[in-house]
Formats: sequence, structure tokens, C-alpha cells
Amino acid sequence: MPNSNSFKPVIQVEPRNGVWPDWEGTLLGPVTKRARAGVIGKSSSVPALLGVALSLPLFIAACGGGGGGNAPASTTPITVPPPVPSPSPIIGVTATTVATFDTAWSMDFLTPDRMLVSERGDVAVQQAGKLWIMTTSGDRAQVTGMPENTGIYYVLRSPDYATTGLVYVSYFEPGGPDEPRRGRNAADTQFKPEGLTVMRAQLDASLSSPTLRNVQVIWRQEKIVPIPTGRQISAYMAFSPDGRYLFICGGARDELVGMQDFDNALGKTVRIFPDGTIPPDNPFVSKAGARQDIWTIGHRNVYGMAFSPDGRLWQTEHGPQGGDEVNLIVAGSNYGWPLASNGRNYGAATDDIPDHRPGDGFAAPRYTWDVSRAPAGMFFSRGTRFAAWQGDAIIGGLKSRTLIRLRFANDAVEVAQEIPMGMRIRHVSQAPDGSIWVIEDFPIGPEGGGLGRIMKLDPVFGS
Repeated sequence: MPNSNSFKPVIQVEPRNGVWPDWEGTLLGPVTKRARAGVIGKSSSVPALLGVALSLPLFIAACGGGGGGNAPASTTPITVPPPVPSPSPIIGVTATTVATFDTAWSMDFLTPDRMLVSERGDVAVQQAGKLWIMTTSGDRAQVTGMPENTGIYYVLRSPDYATTGLVYVSYFEPGGPDEPRRGRNAADTQFKPEGLTVMRAQLDASLSSPTLRNVQVIWRQEKIVPIPTGRQISAYMAFSPDGRYLFICGGARDELVGMQDFDNALGKTVRIFPDGTIPPDNPFVSKAGARQDIWTIGHRNVYGMAFSPDGRLWQTEHGPQGGDEVNLIVAGSNYGWPLASNGRNYGAATDDIPDHRPGDGFAAPRYTWDVSRAPAGMFFSRGTRFAAWQGDAIIGGLKSRTLIRLRFANDAVEVAQEIPMGMRIRHVSQAPDGSIWVIEDFPIGPEGGGLGRIMKLDPVFGS
């Protein structure tokens, strides 16, 4: 007769090759001495018993001591957590129109029910832009206090907005009558020089009288006379995950030179502190004649920038004819424009720009669209509303008229999904509740016109 300290399980799970299986058949690890002795579990954990129940009582028969009688049976319940279900696949989206604008360009949520919206203005005539406060129900009011401008572009809430009320706005600042006329369109006297500029201010976000206070310009790109179509603006901004640094994209402005030079911000990504001062560890602070704010060079027209969940900075960039890119942004790197591109100049009969190739000294794209998508806007999805997209990048397509989902695996990028939207998507953003919001773009002037919509997207699930 065994002594009172010995026992055996009525239900016993056997290890496979010395390893316990979990609910999904995944191996948990080597069998411990305690398991071999008859105690179910790996160390102090309890493996799932074939995945057939959420809680399975384990009945243990124990023999009595020296009196020879049998002790009553005892029941020890073991609770096993249920398996985590896979998120339902998302096969499309529904779109609800919330508001319409002439030339809305970007938006950022200030609170769960309120956002800041920029309206670009007509770049063909250097029209001033507008700022708006808008609620998620579509109520809106124009923000006062914006400096003189010839177009407003990207808006960004400060990481400490809840306590400081600070917002950041990129816009074009016009030059005065004595401003030098530079750029390849310098002789066109109907346009005045202008340059990408970033300011920060405290925002009173009330609908009754929203206004900017304590406006402070913190960064400027060189002023040039613009090409009438206002191309290659960039103007995107992003804070580092810790909130210590502000990254700004300066576009090539349709110029043919300057993007490989260090004395200007054309075709550059820059990094500054939120107050506009220069971090001492920027890669070119010691380079003679270089702007100390430069982080990377050789860009054409960045139209999306965001940090991935692992803390790395990614950008989408418009190439020329073909060659739209997804780039991993690494300090000090040169992304090639205009010396290397996987596209060609518009109207060129042959591939007139060298493709990226190993050893050319340039950082190659992690993904290239052979057929242009004109990507616009970018964020990495979070939360449970679009659970199947969590951690993936969501971007809009201007030319493709689609919503594009990118999946990242280490340094590789793939297009995981592309949803037809039937409209040019200018900007994408995610609300605190996890819903996705997009801005529909309408070209203005002789090529088109009309109002663009701001829409809320919700998922359509498949089986």
C-alpha cells in the first residue's frame, strides 16, 4: 500500500518528446521533475489539457494512512485561461461623411471629440490657408491668430498638449519686398518668394472663439519663388515616441538642384527640439557649412511620416513617374534624389534616372511602387476597433484612390491590403477611439474643383 504522500492523477497529459503542449498545440517547454513525479504543470504553471474546457477539475485519489481506511476523495479545480481568439479579418470599410472643406489638407485629434484641421488654400494664386476646430459631429469654427501665410499644411498636437495646449503648424511664409528671388522660377514676377515654416502656439480650442496665442516660429526653410503648381511641398511633422524631438520634412519644391547640398533644407528631413533649438548629436552639426538641423538628405517629396511600434521612423515618398517609396529613416543617410530613383522623369521615353543599386552610396527604399500610388498620410494602427490591422501602417492613395495597408517585418515591407475608395485620399488619421478618419482631396483650379469630404471609417468584417 502506498504511503499517504503518494498519489496519481486520474487524467494525465503526456508530454511530446519531453515537452508539454499548450491550448493551441504549441510546446511550452521541457518536462520538469515535478511533472515527471505526477504533478500536472511546468514548474508553477498549468498546461492546457487538450484545449477542451476552460476549467477542468482534476480528481486525485489519495490512500489513507496506517488506519487502513480510505480518505474521502478531494477535488482540486484548475482554472485555465481561454485561448485568445484571432481578430476578425477586415475586408473593407464604411465611410460616414462628417464635414466638407474646399482644400482640407491634414488633421490631428486634440481630444476624443475635437480635432484641429488645416485648409491649404489655392496654391496657384498663393492664397492664405485656414485653421479650424472641428468636433466629431462636424461642428466647426475658424481659428484666429494664424501668421501671414500662402498656404497651411500639416497640423500636430504637442505630446504634452493636455497640460500646455501647444500645437505645431507647418505653413508657407511669404517673403517681403526685399526678399531675394531664388529658384528656377525666379523670373516669374506674379509669385512672391515663400518658404516652408513651422510655428508653435497655445490653442484655445473652444468653438465660441478658437484662437492661437503666444505664436513662436521655430523653424524655416529657405524661401524660393514657387512653381505655380506648388509641387513637392512635404511639410509633414512627427514627434519622436519620447516627445523629445520634432522631425520635419522639407520638400524639394520642384527644384533640380540643392537636395544633395547641406546648406539648405530642400529635400531634407530635419530634427530639432520642440522649441526649435538644435540637438547636439545631430549627424551634421560638425560639418562645415551644413545646416545643423539636418537629419537625412536626398528626398524628393515626403508625404507621410510616422514612428512604428518598435520606435523606428518611416516615411512614404512620392517618386517621379513611378518610383513611389517607403523608406526607413536612419540618421545621416542619403536617399538619393535626384541622383537615384526607381522611377523616371515625367515624359521621359527611357529610364533616365539611375535605379538604386547596392554600393551606390544611397539608402535604397524598403518598398517601391512601380505604378505610382501617390501615397499621402501615414499612421501605425493601434487599438481594437481595427484589431486585425494593429501594428500595420495605414496610408492614403491620391492617384490610386485607395486606402493602403502596409505590413512590416523587420526591415521588409509588403502591401498587405488595398481597399478601393473611389476618391483621392489626401490624409489619414486615427482617433482616440480607434476609428480611422480620412480627408478626400479635390484638385482646384482648371483641373477640377468642388468640396472634399472629411469622413469617418469603420471596419467591415469578413468570415
